[in-house]
Parts: sequence; C-alpha cells; structure tokens
Amino acid sequence: MKLTGFWSILFAWVALVTFAAASNWSPLDQEILSLHYSLPGNISNFYELISLPKSASLNDITKSYRKLSRELHPDKVSKHVKSKNLNKRQATKFLKDANDRFAKLGLAVNILKNTESRERYDFFMDKGFPQWRGTDYFYKRYRPGFITVIIFLIIGISLAQLGLLRLTANRQRKYMHNIITDARLAAWRNHSVDDLNKKYDNSVSSFEGVDDFVSKVKTVILESGKSFNVHPNGKVFLVESGGAEHFLDLEEVHMPSIMDTIFCKLVYKLFFQKSQAQLEVIEAQHRAEEKKLQEEKRDDKIRQSIKQGKAAPVRKVGGRRRN
Repeated sequence: MKLTGFWSILFAWVALVTFAAASNWSPLDQEILSLHYSLPGNISNFYELISLPKSASLNDITKSYRKLSRELHPDKVSKHVKSKNLNKRQATKFLKDANDRFAKLGLAVNILKNTESRERYDFFMDKGFPQWRGTDYFYKRYRPGFITVIIFLIIGISLAQLGLLRLTANRQRKYMHNIITDARLAAWRNHSVDDLNKKYDNSVSSFEGVDDFVSKVKTVILESGKSFNVHPNGKVFLVESGGAEHFLDLEEVHMPSIMDTIFCKLVYKLFFQKSQAQLEVIEAQHRAEEKKLQEEKRDDKIRQSIKQGKAAPVRKVGGRRRN
C-alpha cells in the first residue's frame, strides 16, 4: 500500500503516541531513574553514594547511612564552612552541594533498604540504564510550558480531523464512482466495461469518441430509484425532479487540506478575513474618491463650456426688420 505524505505523517504520529504510551515506566522506575540520573558526576551509582559495595547487607547500609548523615547534616556542614574561611560564593556552593547530597543520600538509602526497589535498581545496574525513560520522566524533568502543550494538542487534533475529512471525501468519491459505473453498465448492458474501455478513454468522469452502440442519450433508473442520463461521450447526469440535469463529476468532491481544519479556519477568520474586509473597505473608498474626481472634472468642463458660450459674440440672424 502506497502512503501519501499526509498518511505517512498521520501514521508516524499514531505510532509515536502508541510507542510513548507503551514505553512508559512504572512509578518505581521513574523514581529510580530520576534519582540515578541526578547523581553528581563523580558518583556513578547509589552504592558509591553510601561508600559501600553492591553486595552490602541491609545492616551495612543502615550503619553507613547513619555515619554519612551525621557528616553531611546541614548544621555540621555550616560549622565546617565557617572553619574553612571560604568567601561567600564558595560557601554558598559548598552548602548547596552538601545539602543536595544529603537529600539524595536519604532517597537512595530508602530505595536500597526496600527489597523490591533494590532488586529493580540492581537489574538496571546489570542490564544497563535506559536512554529512553518515557514521556512522564521527560515531562516531569523538563516541564513543557502551557503554550507548548497547546500547540502540540492543536497539531494532533488538526491531523486527526484532516484524516477524518479525507476519509469522508474518499468515501463520497467512491460512492459517486460506483453510481457512474452502474449507470453506464445499465445503459450499455450489452457491452462489458472492458469492451467500453477499449473504445473509450479509461476514465470515470469523461469518455472520448462516439460509437454506434452508444450514439444516443440513454435514461436509466438505478436501484435507488433515481434517474440518470448517460450521454454518448460517457458522461453521466443526475435527472432532478424538475427535469434538469446535474453532471456527476468526481472533481466536485473537494479533497480537504490542512486549511479545512477548524483551527486553521479560526485563524483565517480572526486575522486574514478581517484584513480582507479592511482591504475591501479601502478599495471602496478609492473607488468613491475616483468617482468624485471624475464628477468634479465633468462639472469643470461644463462650467468652462458655459463660460465660453457667454463670451462668444452674438450673431444676428434674419433680414431687415419690417415696419
């Protein structure tokens, strides 16, 4: 099946959404991955954070946590900073790093103390941590703005609507194609479509040439009860109630584009249609001004003609006056 550009985009969109939905991690995985990828650059895993090997027991983890929590406690770190005589900028950075490590230490120990979460973390350590962490992870980490989310939704809704519009248009074309074919077969029932295609252009909307057995307009009534006139050139016309003919042309069925979606129509009405109306008003004003100038020129010519007529000498017409 050959995909058009639109259907390729729509298929890719659906596949991406489906893949993203299927590849989301569980809340536990999200917690583990989020904490793991936020570790400082010099620490590669939770065990290094608590200064223990991977085979450490639960008792060892508890002892190490108590020791490190005392060393990294904010109160003790503050005293340590004062004793080092650091400037304000260095002291602020040192305290921030220490507090961050203290917070991560507590979270990492909670994960390693729990049997299920520790097994899951060890699984990631053995198999490797994934590069793709699901849509929830990226949303929570980067938090796209409101405008970004709205634009993303508009694009998705517009593509879905365009797909439905095109599907409807294709169905209408197929329905009209079937009517045209049935009308021709009913009018030329003694000849197959293959025979007709040999003599005529293989087109649904127009046939070229005239043959002996289709030299007259034939009227047929299909199962729907509607009458159709089939002309010698292969064109099919719907006979309306008043006797008027309506040509069945596949090109009359509009194939929708992205501009037919609701959001594009809304943008057009809000901006472009308003601008077009303003242009029409300006053009009307220009036409009125031109008409006024033409009328003024015409009035000037009339006044000049009248002045010239008054200034011209009066001629006497006729002979002598009789007494």
